[in-house]
Amino acid sequence: VRADYPAEAAAIGAFKAAEKARRGINKERRRLEGDRSIGGTQRREALERLDQRELEVMRSARKVWVKAKYG
Repeated sequence: VRADYPAEAAAIGAFKAAEKARRGINKERRRLEGDRSIGGTQRREALERLDQRELEVMRSARKVWVKAKYG
């Protein structure tokens, strides 16, 4: 099956690493959302940083796939 999809096979490691990073980001997001000792503005800013980090992780994994797929 991997021979039929070489780009996807080449990107498996990147996508697994991205998913592991996203699990950590989501864990931190849940912690922040439940922490009422942090002010609303501070929490919102921290959540926005987590959103940005998540986007960077996913873009990075996609870049690996695009490079494997299109060279």
